[in-house]
Amino acid sequence: MKKKIIKNQDNLPKFIIGISSQSYDFQVVWSINSIIEKTLTKTKSLILKFKKDDNKEEIFEFSLFSYSDLDENKLYLLSNKDGGVYLYPKYKNIDYFFIIKSNELFIDDILKKITGEKFILGSFLIPVNNYLKKIINNVSSI
Repeated sequence: MKKKIIKNQDNLPKFIIGISSQSYDFQVVWSINSIIEKTLTKTKSLILKFKKDDNKEEIFEFSLFSYSDLDENKLYLLSNKDGGVYLYPKYKNIDYFFIIKSNELFIDDILKKITGEKFILGSFLIPVNNYLKKIINNVSSI
C-alpha cells in the first residue's frame, strides 16, 4: 500500500509576532531588517472595506512590507491601524503584525531580539486563529 504524505495545505504559521511601537513604520522595518538580516520592502497596502456605525462602507489601507526568496521563505510586516480603525480590534495594543512563513527563522529568537530594539516598545506571540488566517491569506495574495 502506498503511503500518502499530507502537507500543510494552507502553509500558515502557528504564531505571529505582534509589535507595539510609537515609531513610524519605516523605523520599525529598519529595526526588523537589521535583526533578521533580510530586507522587507514596501509593497501594495492591504485594502479593506469596513462598515461604520451608519452602515456606510469606508475603505482603509493597512501598510504592508514583505520579503520572499527562492526557498519560499515569506515575511510580512502589516500595520494594524489606519486612522482610528483597527484591522484586528481585539489587539488594539498591537501596531504591527510580523508574519513569518519560514523554515530558516526561529520565531523565539526573533521575538527576543525584537523586544530589545530601539523603535519597539514590546512584542508578543499571537496564536493564529481563523480571523488571522483570513488576514494572512489576504496578505499572501497581494
